[in-house]
Amino acid sequence: MTPLEFEVASGNAADVEADVILVPFAPDGTPGPGTQAVLAAAGLDLDRALAAAGIEPRVGSLVRVPANGSLKSRAVALVCVTGTPDTIALRFAAAAAARGCRDARRLATTLHQLGEESTDAIAAVADGLAWGRYAFLDYKSERREDGDDRMCQVVLVGNGREPTLPRGLDTGVRVAAGDWVRDLVNIPSCHATPAAIAAEAARIASRASITSRIWQAEDLTAAGLHAVVAVGAGSANAPCMVELRYEGGDGPRVALVGKGITFDSGGLDLKQIRRMVEMKNDMAGAAAVIAATWAAA
Repeated sequence: MTPLEFEVASGNAADVEADVILVPFAPDGTPGPGTQAVLAAAGLDLDRALAAAGIEPRVGSLVRVPANGSLKSRAVALVCVTGTPDTIALRFAAAAAARGCRDARRLATTLHQLGEESTDAIAAVADGLAWGRYAFLDYKSERREDGDDRMCQVVLVGNGREPTLPRGLDTGVRVAAGDWVRDLVNIPSCHATPAAIAAEAARIASRASITSRIWQAEDLTAAGLHAVVAVGAGSANAPCMVELRYEGGDGPRVALVGKGITFDSGGLDLKQIRRMVEMKNDMAGAAAVIAATWAAA
């Protein structure tokens, strides 16, 4: 997973201490929230910074410049965002910026101010940062010995007030759940067998107030779930089904169902080759449901 921690701050973005201060600008060169103050404090000019980088401003462009010791942040990152940003645009910009700021252990930003600091805007920026910093390292032959180099503390700088973090974001639950799904989808299909997915579901359920039951092949047959058994019959690995229950809270019950077909089944396939490559994602629905249940708990 990509460890991200979030906190909020208010005031001038130029006064925030961070490895990188991330501020937005529009494709026409118009500075975004906090950008002018940061650049002025650093003795920088937006047009000259873009010209020095040799780029034509377009959505997703990122320019990093040193702060010259005039800011509490070591560097300034300028990200180009569409002129009328919605949550999709904010996610895209945050992801592009995160890819160019992977070395930052503490990242401050005013990007969410483009969405008027709404909880949706903050969540979109958080999701984008997680997407951009995500890396699947489970099969790397060499890992860093000094811990996880992806750890990052994100400071959301408010415009004169501290924005309110969406529920679950302050503790990183929202980001952790999404990254867990990405990890599970990225596991090679030869390792993502029904039993392996079920064991991982039971493991994550044990981290919260969730009861889990793994329906084995004989249970599925006895319950008349013959379609699941039939699909699993094409594999040397027996099929199973994961049932999770979270009983916390009052109010109406919600049932989530996610497709958990793993790509270990064999048999005749009429899909084009380029579409067959994507079949390992068939269990992503189940992974999303498992993660959502864990996040809710």
